This record gives sequence, C-alpha cells and structure tokens, in this order.
Amino acid sequence: MATNLRRKGAECCTALFYETFSFSVEQPVGDVEKHKTPMLNYLAQLPRGKVILWCYLIWYLVNVSFYFDPSLSLWLNSLGLSFIIGLALTLSISKSPRSKSDPWQIFRLFLIPFCVSSFSSLIKNQGFILVIPPKSSEQLTAIGACLFFVAIVYTIKFAHRKD
Repeated sequence: MATNLRRKGAECCTALFYETFSFSVEQPVGDVEKHKTPMLNYLAQLPRGKVILWCYLIWYLVNVSFYFDPSLSLWLNSLGLSFIIGLALTLSISKSPRSKSDPWQIFRLFLIPFCVSSFSSLIKNQGFILVIPPKSSEQLTAIGACLFFVAIVYTIKFAHRKD
C-alpha cells in the first residue's frame, strides 16, 4: 500500500511538474514537424516581445558574470524585493480568484524585480552609463550574445516556415 501511495505521489508530482514547466506552444501539424523538439517549436513561435525579454535576460546574465558579488546580503535583499514587488504585480494582474494564471508570466513577475534589484546593486559605482558597461569588451560580449540568440531564433523561424 505504501508503495502504491509513493508511486501515485510520484506520478502526480511528475504530471504537475510537466504541466507547470512545459512550454505553452500549439502542437505542430504534419509528419515533418512531429520530429521537432518542443524547444524548436517554442523558438519558432516566439513573439518579438518575448525575444526582447530573452535578450534582457542575456544582457543581465552576461553583466552579472563580469560583476558578480558573492555578498549574501545583496542577493537576500534582491530576493526580498522580488517577493514584495512580484506579489504586488501578481495581485495587479489577477482577474478573479478562480481564474488560472500562466505560470511563466507569474515567474517573470518575480524574476524581473530580482534581476533589476541585483543588477543595480552590482553595477553601483562601476562606471556604467545607464545599463551599458564601461569596458568595450563587456559591451561587445553582451551585444554579441544577444545578437547570437536573435540569429538562432530567426533562423529557426525561417526554417520552420519552410516545413
């Protein structure tokens, strides 16, 4: 009996995980597209606004890699602000208590304040102009990473259209 409960619990958790973290992309039609991965389908259908959001994340990650600070207080403060602001943003978009929210949208509502807070703390007194790093090598790395991502997305979009 305990084994059955564990198995049912594992199946439930697996289904919940898959439902929560699977990409909400329409299933492709046709024999050729059946063999494409969900990631390729996701990138092929990625709207321009989400491409821009991914570029923001890439810019953030590149700059954090150059200016990382292991200070626990910096990251805890960022988490605290992220929780407070994310909760407020989540409440501001809620339609009704029964309406189902998009898990990725909720995740972004908490992630963006975390990134903004930690980014501003990391670049303080580092010579940044707005969000542009002071060294050209850092600028080129961030711009190059974003352009590389955009090139991949639009190459996949172009190839997906031909199929």
